[in-house]
Amino acid sequence: MTTVTIPILATLFSLTIIAAQDVVPVRKLPLVRIVETSIDLHSSGITVNSCIAIQSDGRFHLETRLQQLPRRQAVLHIYEATLDAFQLSRLESMLDAQAVREASTYKGPKLPVVVPTIANVRIEIARADRVQTVGYFAWNQQPGTDGLSPESTPEALKEEWSKSRLALTPLVGWFHEVEGMR
Repeated sequence: MTTVTIPILATLFSLTIIAAQDVVPVRKLPLVRIVETSIDLHSSGITVNSCIAIQSDGRFHLETRLQQLPRRQAVLHIYEATLDAFQLSRLESMLDAQAVREASTYKGPKLPVVVPTIANVRIEIARADRVQTVGYFAWNQQPGTDGLSPESTPEALKEEWSKSRLALTPLVGWFHEVEGMR
């Protein structure tokens, strides 16, 4: 009887451990998180920072901060909604595009950046085995900034940003459509 009891107790004990582990909530990563920043530091420039986190079921949280210079305060807007099946399908298709899957890992510019107008996009995509981080950095070239960032950025990195921008354009356009739905 003892030989039967030990395997049963061992099984019950292991099931108890597994059940206890299941009780601990595991934070589920969003399907995708997109952060887009555009900064214009001219006297009446506009700075916008938008971030969206989309869950695999289509629920999303969107935040947009907008600041019009010379005002010191930014205006924050927060939206939550759910994508319909068509929108979610379009998103998943764009995330699975070969150009997006093969995009270089995002590397930002050396700080400080000494140009008045920039655009920065960073996208984190939950893949089966990892989180893929892609994006790009863009700016209006400014005379007299040759030795300073971002002009001083190595040409290979500038080329990565250019290729990533091209690969991510449909996804960024889709993001702008969702922002417009608010």
